[in-house]
Amino acid sequence: METQIILGVDPGRSKCGLTVLGGDGNVLARRIVPAEELGAEAARLVAEFSVDAIALGDRTGFRQASEAISQHCPDVPIRLVDEQMTSVLARHLYWIEHPPRGLWLLVPTAWRVPPGPIDDYAALVLAERLRRDSQ
Repeated sequence: METQIILGVDPGRSKCGLTVLGGDGNVLARRIVPAEELGAEAARLVAEFSVDAIALGDRTGFRQASEAISQHCPDVPIRLVDEQMTSVLARHLYWIEHPPRGLWLLVPTAWRVPPGPIDDYAALVLAERLRRDSQ
C-alpha cells in the first residue's frame, strides 16, 4: 500500500490543531487556528500538500469540525481517530523537540507545562495513529 499524506486535526471548541504528515513520516506543516477558520485552513493544506486522508480526533468539537472540513474538502476522506492520551503524548513530543535547559532540567517532565498551546502536536499524534492503523 502506498504511504499517504495525512492531515491530522485535533478539534476543539475555540481552537484546532493541524499537522500534515508526509508519506515519509516527516512533518510538512503544523498550525493552530481558531475553530471558525478550520475548514478554510484545512482546504489550504489539502491543496498545498495533496493530502490523501484526514485524521480527525473523536472528542471535543469533532462534529462541528467534521462539518467544516467536509464543506471545504469534500473529496478527502475523513477518518475518526481515538483521541485517548493525545494530550499526554503531545506534551511528550513537545519536550522532545524543545528540550528544557538550565534549572528546568531539574523539574520532572510531568510537572513541566509547555509555554503555549500544543494542539498541533496532538494533531500529529492523530495523524500517526491513522498511518499506523492503515498499514
